[in-house]
Amino acid sequence: MGNWFTKNELDRFPDVSAVDSVRSINGLSLDAIERRGRPLPDRTEDGGEWRFRAATGFLGPDESLTGLLRRDWHAVAELGTSHTRLAADLRSIIRCAEDARAAQHLGPMSDVELRAWRSDAAPTSQPARRLLVSRQIANGYQYSVFFNEQRPGSVLNTQWKEEYRIQCVSSGLQVCVAGNADVGLVDYIDRFGFYEGGAPGNEYRVEPSLLHAIITGRIMPKAAILWEQQLRRRLLPLEADLRECLAALDDAHQRNRNEADNGPHLVQDIDFLRDRRQHLTASLEHARGEVEQQLSRLRTHVSRIVSCIDR
Repeated sequence: MGNWFTKNELDRFPDVSAVDSVRSINGLSLDAIERRGRPLPDRTEDGGEWRFRAATGFLGPDESLTGLLRRDWHAVAELGTSHTRLAADLRSIIRCAEDARAAQHLGPMSDVELRAWRSDAAPTSQPARRLLVSRQIANGYQYSVFFNEQRPGSVLNTQWKEEYRIQCVSSGLQVCVAGNADVGLVDYIDRFGFYEGGAPGNEYRVEPSLLHAIITGRIMPKAAILWEQQLRRRLLPLEADLRECLAALDDAHQRNRNEADNGPHLVQDIDFLRDRRQHLTASLEHARGEVEQQLSRLRTHVSRIVSCIDR
């Protein structure tokens, strides 16, 4: 590995003051990293650096890297923990899941249930966590936003093709983690306190309060609010499709009233749109029911915790 880093450029941030003084990471300027970090739905639009970019982005369209880092450093401090601790626990969950996968001879993308995972830092009085871990493996690699081809062997020149969804079984809270136990988000958190940005459009953004709640079982009000917002945002695409369908159906009815434009093709269009409206309505109602079930699950989990505290 090349030792590319000096006192003027760090490969990890020891404290929040490093965020205020950083000018480059792995030889890349902040402007270059932020440009790479913007969403890129069509990779053909950036033939030069598409490998280091992502469809949903590492940052929002107007998000500042240092501004995001500063907010997350303060958020983690308010939680009474550290990025290093959260990264260590996340790494432990993924490794335990892979150990269980191997021991149970499960397939590479089979769900793994950890019935009694416990953080190394957890007090013995804290109940073990029951977690469900899902793994997806892509065909191609995602390169790190910090990858610098001019620095061969740099510890920040990483790539991955996995992602993990980690869910707390009792509360339903879950996060989506890009990468594996060694590279990707776990390494970003450990080195820089970087949980990705771009919320709500980037599903790989991990809110520190949600991750902390999954690890510890202690659900702060902010985590509960964020989870409800994430759940309700899942309904938005279906709601948009239904509105579009209703508008198209209304337009077709208007054209059908015009005697000059009421041929068989228009009747077929109306029948199709009616069927689509029925399908979308049913899908939306089902999705709303699932959201309410998950919110009820969360409320039940929280009420049990409060009940135990009251005792």
